[in-house]
Amino acid sequence: MKWPYRPILLLTLLITTACKPSDPEQARPTIPAELASLNADQLNAKAMEFHKTGNYEESARHFEYATIRDSQYYKGYFNMACAYSLLKREGAALKALNRALALNPAWVQANLNDADLAWLRSQPGFAEIVSAGEGSVVGSKICRLPPGPHDTKYYRIRLDEGGRISGEGSISGATGMLEFTDGQWREQGDSIQLQLRFEGMRSEAADGGYRQVKASEVIELVVPVARLKQAGECYEVE
Repeated sequence: MKWPYRPILLLTLLITTACKPSDPEQARPTIPAELASLNADQLNAKAMEFHKTGNYEESARHFEYATIRDSQYYKGYFNMACAYSLLKREGAALKALNRALALNPAWVQANLNDADLAWLRSQPGFAEIVSAGEGSVVGSKICRLPPGPHDTKYYRIRLDEGGRISGEGSISGATGMLEFTDGQWREQGDSIQLQLRFEGMRSEAADGGYRQVKASEVIELVVPVARLKQAGECYEVE
């Protein structure tokens, strides 16, 4: 369809659109020197002190400090969304909630009924963001405890964005120890395929004695998506 040539009307529309209020894009703050020694959990706790007194501007700022300290700190983003919801700042609240969903959709979905999000839940953008995060396994945790002295594989990992894996783990034995360094995952049909890499030092026989050599091992796992989503805090591998 071609628009009729009405320059005066077009100018009016442009001015009206430009004046529509919205949440401005602001540069992220810098963590103050007096808080520089605090970790993400401690900054989050500091923010909660402001939040409980109804000082939501300060709580939002301090929750953001927590996410600056740790960019993967999904609770900080979620709490930011709560603070901005109470301030009725839809754009900032949805942006923070969207980031939290990207980092740990399972945890966020389980906490969407938080009373602080009541106003945000009534906004049109809320349902769109939430539905986009449904079904994702990002943020899911997988763990394994060694069943006995002859099987020492241990790990507690998290599925991150972009197919990355973070966490900790080790494989120990009489010849040395390997520690979890990194890994990758991908969704294939109704399962998640994972590769976990462990690196370290092991001893091997040499010239009538032993010497330390670099060693590595890759563990491959296949986890059903349905079972992973139904797991609680951590999906346990036998």
